[in-house]
Amino acid sequence: MVVLLLVLISCSTPEVKQEPCHTIQHEDIDLTIKSMEDYAVMNWDAHRNSYTEDGTVSINSQREEDILGIDESIATYKALRENGPWSEFFWTGINADRVILDYPDLDPEAWVFVWCDWNGVLAETGDTISAAVHIANRMSPEGLIRYHYVNIDKAPIVTALAK
Repeated sequence: MVVLLLVLISCSTPEVKQEPCHTIQHEDIDLTIKSMEDYAVMNWDAHRNSYTEDGTVSINSQREEDILGIDESIATYKALRENGPWSEFFWTGINADRVILDYPDLDPEAWVFVWCDWNGVLAETGDTISAAVHIANRMSPEGLIRYHYVNIDKAPIVTALAK
């Protein structure tokens, strides 16, 4: 009797719809790629709107003194674009996925990982310099970027600028 009761209860319980742990199609990926495109064309307001109010940016560093708030980061980007050697930026070879990292005793965290090439066109020569990039964005529950980590192979950039 008890077994029959348990079977009936388990069969009548609605399934809990669980978000997939790994996906290559998601709004978080769309937002991340749009934010990258807004960065490339200097659409700063739209780029800023991709981030939470307390969003941070880390480029090739985990040191606390190197981590910038999103507004500080945009100010740095603007200065580099106005005074730097690059006439334009663009992205190629973009591959992205979204992963839920779910560790015991911690809330699940959604991350978007992007692998691509950053391409900068040298204003002086018109040469295009490409560098491999890995981006890791920790998304907020509201679907905005909270933490933006960039790892870029700066060797091609340094070599081009040293000429």
